[in-house]
Amino acid sequence: MAERAHPEDPGFSEGSPYREQLFRRYNFANQFLEDEIIIDIPCGVGWGTSLLKAEKVVGIDISPEAIQYAKTHYPNCYFSVGDMAKIPLPSGKTDSIICLEGLEHVTKKVGLSFLEEANRVLKENGTLILTVPVILPGGKHSGNPYHCYEYPLRELNETLRRVFKLGLFELRKGPDCPMVWVVATKTSPVPSKIEADFETLKKICTNFSTCLQQKDPLNPSKKPPIKILGSNKINILLTTSAAPSQSPFSTTEKRPPIGIGFLISVLRNAGHNVFFIDNYLQPSNFLETDYLQKNAVDHVGIYANTICYRDTLRMLYKLEYLRRTGKWKGKIIVGGPHTTVVLDTIPDFVDHVVQGEGEQAILDIVEGRTWINSPCQLGTIS
Repeated sequence: MAERAHPEDPGFSEGSPYREQLFRRYNFANQFLEDEIIIDIPCGVGWGTSLLKAEKVVGIDISPEAIQYAKTHYPNCYFSVGDMAKIPLPSGKTDSIICLEGLEHVTKKVGLSFLEEANRVLKENGTLILTVPVILPGGKHSGNPYHCYEYPLRELNETLRRVFKLGLFELRKGPDCPMVWVVATKTSPVPSKIEADFETLKKICTNFSTCLQQKDPLNPSKKPPIKILGSNKINILLTTSAAPSQSPFSTTEKRPPIGIGFLISVLRNAGHNVFFIDNYLQPSNFLETDYLQKNAVDHVGIYANTICYRDTLRMLYKLEYLRRTGKWKGKIIVGGPHTTVVLDTIPDFVDHVVQGEGEQAILDIVEGRTWINSPCQLGTIS
């Protein structure tokens, strides 16, 4: 595994994509570390562990040979042989746990045990930092024979939420497969079983206290800004598109937009302010007025179906015009059946595209938990 590469390894020479990726990963982790005790697991031969900044850094790996090399070469860190599924440290004593490309090298069962163990070992509000290869919707295993289990994107997100509160869950391009970079905090109390009823576990992880905003991982000199959520209400406008004057399909029947109704309910239950304009029922010219500014709208979400696509496009370009002229500074969200069928017709300036069910995605978007450059059911940002 790449974590066992080190400066004396010929395969880790200058120009190696894995060398650059290792630097990026550890620089990313250092953005969030102001702690006293940090665990790096699996640490390999300890080179990456030595880059971490803390009062006490502990490297743990299952290989006695790797640990012996680490102890010899990096005396400023502490190293110990140990299993991810049973971390050899006491409960509640660790500030942060770093696991950079470790989950994929163990079975799914061991990975789940590791998450429970990490939660046990961490202090209250302790931090878990991960980088994990994932399988995108419609994709497949990378083919790397050392990857015992690669999580589908949605499964990884749901699995982490069972044990941790997600702050950052960001999709990035890796050297040979897609990667997710994660910053999460410990929940309290720890669920007794990872296999517990998902709905119950989802309730535990609904209220995210903080969202760590991303910054350049190669510039670790500045700490990332922290946006406190929960008490901050987001103003969001949801709207439908007007039907065309002529269509091969009937547009005279005006049914209630049940799907948007679900989104309104989810957002309001989470404490956000929701506005709704049904342009399909009665077309309006709200974008020609000061409606967005008057109501301090942070996000505009448009329900797009293919029949009404022309009006959807009109609204999208009007919103972008308002942003470019400085009259509005919010984000644009598009969802609905049209995005699932013909995603490539959505303009690039759209910030978030949702495919499939949007109840969780809409919360992830307005509260800062988004996935970068990956059109998927969970919600995306370009």
